[in-house]
Amino acid sequence: MRTQELAAVTSLLVCLFVCPVWSSLAEGDVSGDHLEHWNLYPLPGKITVDPSPVQALHLALYGGSTIRLTWLNPVQFQAGNFTFKPSCRYGTSATSLVHYTPGFSYSYEAGMFRWTLNTAVLDLNLLPSLYSTVYYMCGDPGYGWSIVYHFTHQPPTVVNSQLSEVLADRLHTTHDTLQRQGQNHGVVLMNQGSEGVSVMASQPKMIVLIADMGVTHSEDTMEGIQHYVASNTAQVIFHAGDISYADNFSKKKHNNSYIWVEYMNELRYISPWLPYMTCPGNHEAQFDFAAYLNWLPMPGRQNATSNFYYSFDYMGVHFLSFSTEHPFDQQSDQFRFIEQDLIAANKNRAKVPWVMVFGHRPLYCTSVIAHERCTKEAVLYRSYLEDLFYQQKVDVYLCGHNHNYERTYPVYRENATEKDFHNPQAPIYIVDGAAGNPEPNDPSYKHDVDWRAYVYASIDNGFLLAEPTQNALRFQYVRSKDRKVIDTFTITRS
Repeated sequence: MRTQELAAVTSLLVCLFVCPVWSSLAEGDVSGDHLEHWNLYPLPGKITVDPSPVQALHLALYGGSTIRLTWLNPVQFQAGNFTFKPSCRYGTSATSLVHYTPGFSYSYEAGMFRWTLNTAVLDLNLLPSLYSTVYYMCGDPGYGWSIVYHFTHQPPTVVNSQLSEVLADRLHTTHDTLQRQGQNHGVVLMNQGSEGVSVMASQPKMIVLIADMGVTHSEDTMEGIQHYVASNTAQVIFHAGDISYADNFSKKKHNNSYIWVEYMNELRYISPWLPYMTCPGNHEAQFDFAAYLNWLPMPGRQNATSNFYYSFDYMGVHFLSFSTEHPFDQQSDQFRFIEQDLIAANKNRAKVPWVMVFGHRPLYCTSVIAHERCTKEAVLYRSYLEDLFYQQKVDVYLCGHNHNYERTYPVYRENATEKDFHNPQAPIYIVDGAAGNPEPNDPSYKHDVDWRAYVYASIDNGFLLAEPTQNALRFQYVRSKDRKVIDTFTITRS
């Protein structure tokens, strides 16, 4: 049987079992009755809040020289209670946390959340170098402190002088060596034996890209990312919507805020060590995005525009994040922000050569199971943005929503402008939604699509790594369970 015929049969067989559920999910049926009856990947037992005084600590870029830190204190919030005095201390070494920044405490009621969230902003202008390794700890004198963490604040310009070897070709380290590196980060890594994780003497700086990662069925992805954090390879992570999947749990009683607590605590080996940047997806819409807005303050809030859309420059890439869950047609405020931002970014290519746009929903996709998303919704979204992306020479649009991995050639109006990635004339569109969550991954795809460059027809979880230099931007799709590189491509410019 030919490979294409075998793939078609495989897709058909999988669809017989998965399509009835997936199609209802793809059409927006997320009713409590439907999901509780099906009940994929239930949480293992009752979730209890750990008594540790500082939990779910995560950092986000908040401006050119500021970092926003947010964390949970597992005590009930009381408005006007002046005993809460959250703060962070930071400096250039673990023994020299000489700078102090006060924070504030707050809470919200959606999903029956009652605990205390805290946030504080680090002003990195106080340090000898704006772009350096920063050590910090956060907490409250009345309730306790975190351990000392550290992260490296990267400049807006390119930090990699040249591409490293592809991950699959790198020498492997022993588990003992990696364990020592992990302990230096405060990370306890899982035992993988003598042929553990690829780490590189050259220490390339990479960007981790994920979407649709939830509280369950994502363990291998989180563990995979942890290895690149521990080896100081990963420098920033971008999550393109559908975060935690709290809305899939306890819909009838509306008491699902504990899912956010559990999910953010699962990121404890990732999000305190590098910026965790996000955009909203449809699974954050519950309670009018209350959990998303309170847990994940993004730079847009600082700029008095919206927490749902913002942009920043980092490591030679201009990142633009917007919300596909709010109006983005050409009459919307969000579209005007996108348009003005991309025009400015395109004029700044000498300093920041690459432009990547993030939203949750696809503009190009070929899923059979989620066919309406690809044949109807994507067409509508392209009518809003495709001409603008083409005119302003966006390099990549990355999204999730569909639980698979696929990518296009450079494409404009459903025509591949070329079949390679050197000096592309149009954007590349990537669906990267298979990080793992309570819903199944989607191995189905439409055949004979001229503009599609690659599709991974699998139910395995995975994540992307991006490595920018001045003239090249390489992507590697890593299968989570064994960290094998499944797909790689490089955009080059001359």
